[in-house]
Amino acid sequence: MKIGVIIKDPNVEPGGLDQFFKYFTEYLENLGHTLLYDFSNTPVDLMFLTHSNSGIATHGLRVLEEYLIQYPGTIFVHRINKCDEHFGFNGENEKTLRVNTFANYTVFISSFVRDLYTSQGFDRRRPHSIILNGADERIFNPSGRSDWKQGDRLRIITHHLSTAYNKGFDIYARLDSLLGLKPFSELFEFTFVGNLPKDLRLKNTQVVSPLRGSELAKVIKHHHVYLTASRNEAAGMHHIEGMRCGLPVLYLNSGALPEYCSSYGVEFTVVDFEKKLLTMVERYPALRERVLHVPYTADSMCSQYETLFSDLLRRERQKTSSAQV
Repeated sequence: MKIGVIIKDPNVEPGGLDQFFKYFTEYLENLGHTLLYDFSNTPVDLMFLTHSNSGIATHGLRVLEEYLIQYPGTIFVHRINKCDEHFGFNGENEKTLRVNTFANYTVFISSFVRDLYTSQGFDRRRPHSIILNGADERIFNPSGRSDWKQGDRLRIITHHLSTAYNKGFDIYARLDSLLGLKPFSELFEFTFVGNLPKDLRLKNTQVVSPLRGSELAKVIKHHHVYLTASRNEAAGMHHIEGMRCGLPVLYLNSGALPEYCSSYGVEFTVVDFEKKLLTMVERYPALRERVLHVPYTADSMCSQYETLFSDLLRRERQKTSSAQV
């Protein structure tokens, strides 16, 4: 299969999209498929775009339309993985929906983001499905995770590259303040890995510079609980990496977090955060075993994309063959 990938730069900036394309490219190429990032004058079997602002700045809506007119047999699959509600990109949802009118098939990375776009104009009668994100199981796995003994402090961790407010920095600052008070100072420790907003100072938190890959996994596994307070996120990767490392997750009831985390952690709101911290201590032993069954792996995710692409291409070829008879 020859797959054209629409993106400004295949070596995208570090983050969830960067990781997705790393897994995606490696998986499909290992199966013998060809991925092209410059295919403007080349026919491909399938064209793949993730979100709208990842490649349309380079290609443009008119170029996209002209390509599909020139090569009408090309299957256009559109992956929607972001939303204004999380990033605050003014008008990005509208742009995404305009691009999506050309798509033969749409993939959403959570039912949350699908329902959000449906409320803003996406027609759910059009071909679409949900494929959840997954982390590289060769790196993010529970092998070597730390044990916790009752009476010891539960070590909590989170990690973010972005300093956007919606990543949950109000909750992380709130936990930092709690760690200056009893009983929280006797029950918990907190580590933040990544970049902090310039005006945020955490006095009772261990702050670690951004890490990636095996170095990040090693630090996560040294802890016991993963915390995420991200708002309106279409899916995200950080909490998946935490759970894949064997850490039960303490997660905010927002966006796609309940969809990914509800079976493997404790949910909280901005009202009951302190109470749910203590609930995590009580439920930790059971959740520590349950989180070993988290299914979100890169192989599983990429396998679903490859199956989808193959099925779409098979149907297109059958349709073309029938038309020629």
